[in-house]
Amino acid sequence: MWPDPASPGAQPEPRRKLPCRLLTGLRIAVVAVLLLGAGGFLTWPKIRAALNPDAGTRLTVPARAGGLRRTDAPDLLAGADPAMLSTLRSRISAVYGVPGTSDGPVAVVGGLFAHPATDEPDDAVDGLFLALSYSDVRASGRRLVVPPRPVDGSMTCAAITVTGGGTAAHGGFCVWVNRAAVVELFTVDHDVDETIRYARRVLPDIVHRD
Repeated sequence: MWPDPASPGAQPEPRRKLPCRLLTGLRIAVVAVLLLGAGGFLTWPKIRAALNPDAGTRLTVPARAGGLRRTDAPDLLAGADPAMLSTLRSRISAVYGVPGTSDGPVAVVGGLFAHPATDEPDDAVDGLFLALSYSDVRASGRRLVVPPRPVDGSMTCAAITVTGGGTAAHGGFCVWVNRAAVVELFTVDHDVDETIRYARRVLPDIVHRD
């Protein structure tokens, strides 16, 4: 028992530290708000319907993906711009990792486009990174990455630095896209190369092509 604070020699109760996994989870949530609320979510304008070779794409968030477990996490899309969310249907949001280890966490958000695209996916990715350049999320070292074979599509990744929302964090960010769907993955305290490895692990369990 701690001594009475009024008694001589009393020591203040030390401040309790949050568990590392909780701190990381909170930072993931903050990064999600800044990243997705600042235009950092890929959207597509409404266009005339056309034959779409990716129309059979489905997205799921299984209990396990790439050997990682889905953890309890709030809806990461809660802080996204409603106007942007309206362009997506069948939205997904999950955080994967192995609690108690350095494996993860990796946050995953995405959805199917409400209006399938006929433009080149990479054009929309350019717009996403342009939006981030005006936010508290700085992306650097952007590069094209070969997606996992069963998934195909296009994937672009970059290192990110977040300086807002009362937090400072470094991590990696990847956006996978085809003409029917988009999936974004990001990490905190993992560099872009690690984030790419996570993306290649989990995407085959999340993106399905009928």
